[in-house]
Amino acid sequence: MFANRYLGRWRDAGLIDDEAARRITAWEASQARPVWLWALAGLGAFALCMGVLAIVAANWERIPGWLKIAANLSLNTAAALALLLAWTRGWQKTRELLALILAGLVLSGIALISQVYQLDGEVWQALLIWLASCTPFVVLATRSRLLGIAWALAAAATYIAGIEKLESFLGSVLQGEAMILLVWVPALLLLVAGLARRWLPEGRAQGDAIIGCGVLGLLFAASFPQLIVFRPAQEAGTAIAIVLSLLVAALLWREAQRGKRGASALLIIVLVGLGTWLATIAIWRLFGSEGGAFWQRRHEDALPHLLAALAFIAFWATVSWLALRAGRRALFAAAFAVIVVRVFILYWEAFGGLLNTGMGLIGGGLLCLGLAAAGWHIARRSGRPVEAAI
Repeated sequence: MFANRYLGRWRDAGLIDDEAARRITAWEASQARPVWLWALAGLGAFALCMGVLAIVAANWERIPGWLKIAANLSLNTAAALALLLAWTRGWQKTRELLALILAGLVLSGIALISQVYQLDGEVWQALLIWLASCTPFVVLATRSRLLGIAWALAAAATYIAGIEKLESFLGSVLQGEAMILLVWVPALLLLVAGLARRWLPEGRAQGDAIIGCGVLGLLFAASFPQLIVFRPAQEAGTAIAIVLSLLVAALLWREAQRGKRGASALLIIVLVGLGTWLATIAIWRLFGSEGGAFWQRRHEDALPHLLAALAFIAFWATVSWLALRAGRRALFAAAFAVIVVRVFILYWEAFGGLLNTGMGLIGGGLLCLGLAAAGWHIARRSGRPVEAAI
């Protein structure tokens, strides 16, 4: 696939000669793996596991509780010992796989104990215990990006499961809404977790993966004020979020001074994202906008929604600029697409009445084509190819 897709183009462009193309083709062929055999083996293992699970499920009520728990503890112990062996022998891929299996077994054990003894409790409590139990051996025994992403997703799932309880607690403490604490601050904490993981030399790749998840969280959190009209009655939550953001910004500034890769871009995203939050809240407050969501706005709310949209576009324009500087073409394309969609929504809101005559669709299509051409021109001017790499 590699040779068919690229070598002919590179040879025609004069970048490589026929001999180099033959050598590349021969090397790629020598590195080929029987993927279909691996797929067949994986299918067989999956069928075997599903068969065992089906037999256990059919006889679940007949199996005594102590035997269920004993079997689960045995599996956990076996997985932990195998993980320790892989760690001491330096089997990296086996170690990562065993760590993932052990994490799954720990979660199943928590659920099993709760089911056998009919324990009452919230889902988030079980997930929190699971996350606290698994984090130490994930930090000590794993190094891969995959496990970093898995840990970030587990942390996000735990947070989402308990967000109602947290919202109730923060609301009672702050005597008001805590939207910025519930949306913006968790993304900051995930970013800090990735930075802390990257401080260990062997954890840099995993830290980068967690930081990537944190950046996605920041992008969503900074865009969240577009979705709901939020005017906090009390400023305590906003003040706490500002202080925490400045502390994270100071940490990133320190990382940038030490020459850490990407720290400056993260610093800009944190500060600009916080600015987008505060600007949008100020717009809702100054103009007294009503309604729970942006699509519920009244006609007289056109100006504040326009200003909020401009703040949103400015934030994503900053993201696209940072992505372009870093050579992140996928992120640049995604950020530019977000801007295009938001501009098109603005156009729809302003000229929606013309849709009945078709002129609105024609104008919207021309607008999208113009923005696409602008994005292509910017990407070409940056000196980096816009077509996907290998």
